[in-house]
Order: sequence, then C-alpha cells, then structure tokens
Amino acid sequence: MGRGALHALPLARARALRVARVPTLPSRGSSARARVSVLPAGRRAAVASGLALALSCLASSAHAADEETSQAPTVLFGGRVTTTNVRAKDQSATSYGALFVTSAGFNGSSGKYGSIRGSFIGAIGSGTATVEGWLRGALTLGLSLPITHAWSGFLRAGFGGELQGNGNYYFSRLELPVVETGLQLRDGDRLMEAGIRGAPVLAGRYHVEGARPRNLATSPQYGAYFSARTQSLRSEVSAMIIDSRGDGYDRPVHLFRALLCGFGIAGALVVCGDGEVIRVPNGGMPVGELSGSRVFYMGLTIGIGQTFRPPGDDP
Repeated sequence: MGRGALHALPLARARALRVARVPTLPSRGSSARARVSVLPAGRRAAVASGLALALSCLASSAHAADEETSQAPTVLFGGRVTTTNVRAKDQSATSYGALFVTSAGFNGSSGKYGSIRGSFIGAIGSGTATVEGWLRGALTLGLSLPITHAWSGFLRAGFGGELQGNGNYYFSRLELPVVETGLQLRDGDRLMEAGIRGAPVLAGRYHVEGARPRNLATSPQYGAYFSARTQSLRSEVSAMIIDSRGDGYDRPVHLFRALLCGFGIAGALVVCGDGEVIRVPNGGMPVGELSGSRVFYMGLTIGIGQTFRPPGDDP
C-alpha cells in the first residue's frame, strides 16, 4: 500500500445502530438502567444507506488510484475503552464502554491538480449503557492549485455520514454534498491541512433522554478543521455547527472533536486518544424538554496500525 493505491477496504454491511433508550436520566452519582427503544426505521435506513454508498465509493476510489497518486494512508485495528457523560435539564448520567474498532483514512493528490480525502471508522461493543457503537465515513474529491513547491490550495466536494450512540444518547447525520476548501502543506512525509467545510444534512437526529429529540434533516451545517500527519503522528481537530431551526429549540447543535494518534510506539503498536462534545445551548430556556443538553465523550484506543509513506519518499 506504500507505493500503490490504497487497497479496497473490506466493507461490512452498514447496519443502523439500535440504540438503547433510557428513562429520565438519573441524578448525579446514580446509574442508568436502560430499556430498549428502536429509532424509526425510515431514518435509520436513510442514514445507513448513505453511509454504505459513501464507504463503497471511498474504497473504489482508493483502489482505482494509480502510481502518480501521492497519499498518506493510515490503517488501524484495535480495542477501545470509552466514557460518556450526558446532561439534560438538571440531571446527568455517566457510562463506560469497551469496543472493537477499525479505521482507515487517506489524504492525497492525483497528478498535479487532483485532490482526494477519505476516512472510515467502525466500532462496536457494549458497556454500562448497553450496546455502544460508531459508524462513520466520508469522501471528497476535487482540485488542487499549487502555490509553492510545498503549499497548495484545494477545493473538494463529496459526501459523508455517521451513526453513533449508546443507551444514553443518539446522533446521526447524512451529508450531501459536502464542500471543503483551504490550504495544504506537503513536505516529504509531513502533511498539514486547514480548511472550512459545509454541507446540508439530508437526514439526521440528535437525542438525549430528558430533552425533546432533534430532527436535523434539511439543516445547513458549517465549520472548520485542521489535520496533520507524519509517519509517527496523526492529529485532527474540528468544530461544526448544525444550524437546525424551527423545531421549538430555535438553536443550533454544536459539534467539537479532537484526535491524536501515535504510530510506531513499539513496532506496529498504535495509541490514540480522542474526545467529542455535542451540545445544544440552553438559550435562556427554563429547565424543561427544550432546555440545553450536552454529550461529553472520550475514548482511548490501543491497536495495530501504520501510517504509510507517500510513494517516492521511501528511503
């Protein structure tokens, strides 16, 4: 995979998470006991079908790339432990989970003017909030405009989506079309990229027990991200706003994410830490089903993986 294209990723059938739903959140310090509730099949099918299409295109595009493509792909297989704290109204619940995870991603250029970026992550497991899982994929293709030997601008378009949750919360979105533009630095095995990103959410849902569920369909979203990769490190931070209105809240959903991975710590050992905050501002609302909510999620992954050197940069 170092000199050739990224081989087609083995794809599993995209299945919607059947996320457990709990009664009113317990007060701090008490444990949550879940009872199972299945989300409407239409919404799950829409997001899962979009994810399947995105991941299929991601694999075929990577496989079709030729020797002229300069990429920095990463792959990972491992185990993962997580903690999630959910707050709604004046109550909160904390849960812990253990999952199996696999992920892959690449960011490269095809020829002088082509640009491509793709990613996939799948995780499934269980914990104190019943079943927990995460399925996410995205692919964007477009143009790269050289500025100097190392710097270039880019404009890409594509699609993406995700499903994630456990017994205390659920979040999903299907994005089409995704448009991202910004600057990229490529110097040997170093790759840095900063950009802005926007997309309409065709289907999506955000739900924390104790607050009214949010239907995110037809909502615009926008934000910014920064990523950096070397042979031994991978990092990314992003901030997005899903500007959902007209559902009683009249307030957006804020999404913040951060990731840091160390590769080659001991042979092929990889250690990754990541965090996520999903938040609906209170907006001055009194305590009730339209008041603010927040999901705070942290994960630690240990596994086997590698970041591959772009073709032509091998020692």
